[in-house]
Amino acid sequence: MPIPEHLKTVVSNLPESPGIYKFYDEKQRLLYIGKSKNLKNRVRTYFRKQSDETHERTLMMIFHINEIQIRQTETELEALILEDNLIKKHLPPYNVKQKKFKEQVYIFATADKFPAFRIVSNDEVDFTEHMFGLFKDKYTAEYILLFINKILKLRSCTDPTPVNKCMLAGIGKCLGPCQNDLPDYNEIVQIALEFLKGNAKPISREISQQIDLAAQNLDFEEAAEFRNMQDYCGNFAKRQKFIFDFMNENVLINSASFHFLFQKGKLIKVYKRKPDDKQLITKINLFRSGQDLPAFHLMDRAYVVWVWMKKNISEYIVLDNQ
Repeated sequence: MPIPEHLKTVVSNLPESPGIYKFYDEKQRLLYIGKSKNLKNRVRTYFRKQSDETHERTLMMIFHINEIQIRQTETELEALILEDNLIKKHLPPYNVKQKKFKEQVYIFATADKFPAFRIVSNDEVDFTEHMFGLFKDKYTAEYILLFINKILKLRSCTDPTPVNKCMLAGIGKCLGPCQNDLPDYNEIVQIALEFLKGNAKPISREISQQIDLAAQNLDFEEAAEFRNMQDYCGNFAKRQKFIFDFMNENVLINSASFHFLFQKGKLIKVYKRKPDDKQLITKINLFRSGQDLPAFHLMDRAYVVWVWMKKNISEYIVLDNQ
């Protein structure tokens, strides 16, 4: 699709730098927000000949582009965070990310005598100390709960105070607080909470016991299944630890070209050279009184940054909050 005449100069003058771009129609309605590490190259792609596989929705959007606005950033990560914030704020009709955002779910632990874990959607979120996520969809969160309950045998019933014996308790797949007053039930719940915060060691020990038991019973297929669970457990915990650290601590993310200083999810400084301790302490103290972001946005931003880190082979360190 050729570039409209009135946009040719705009597109040709776009910078080859990171940032976000916004498309508007002739009535000044915001159509789409995107980000790129090279704004000129990315925006140009919309006006090249599209393939037969290009989605009709995308072709419709391109047809209605009447104005292009940009905002430059120093790094791709800054562009990613800005794009994420603006999409949530404006909910442009052509952003698929808007739909995915609405499908995200979270896991939380109930405050019952015998806590259970539940899945809640964006519309139901009421953040507490024991809220975890985010998960791309309900199926991902359900898998995590099945994983936890298979290993720890926590209850999955919905009664605040379970009294009726269920089938899972009868076949030994639930600890059965409906049958007994279990003083150690909350200790088992704590193992699950630690796992969701990124500490995999307690639950990994439980899995090791399951592996040994399966091997003793010569059930090598089940033992292999538990070993796979142990691998998954470690990888998932790394993600959860980053999200927990990102939301609660001062974090320095080191990539090949830049170093990003976050304070409880707020990006407060970008360094081209790795900063020394004095620089970090000064900047942290300067922003210490800044207003914290809502937990909902923190958790979502943490996941966005985590995905970026995985793609860019970056590492992070937690800084002393003293």
